[in-house]
Amino acid sequence: MALFKKPKIVENLYEYLDVQMELLKIDTEEKIARLNVIFLELGLTVVFLGIFLLFFNLALAFYLSKIFNNDFFIGFSLVAVMHLVVWTLLLIFIKAYPEFLKRILRNFLQGIIKRIIGK
Repeated sequence: MALFKKPKIVENLYEYLDVQMELLKIDTEEKIARLNVIFLELGLTVVFLGIFLLFFNLALAFYLSKIFNNDFFIGFSLVAVMHLVVWTLLLIFIKAYPEFLKRILRNFLQGIIKRIIGK
């Protein structure tokens, strides 16, 4: 009978490996859960910011329309021109300083990774 029994050290090794695998699974699940929370936070922030900007632009367009004797065309056109100017300046800035944008994105992504890892 002693020939077919596993030595105690082998049993302990198998048990240790099982515990390590379970720990790895739990750690991976925790990191995936953190990543989901971060993406959910980012997604909700983008959605709420988008809704805020939409209503802000509508309010600004109607306000400008009221200033120009209820001419909606002028109010909405001014808001469209404002957007065109802002996006053009942003595009020029991005083309002129690509390293600045890369550094901002790198820092942002490093912050997300640190939040996932938990350091």
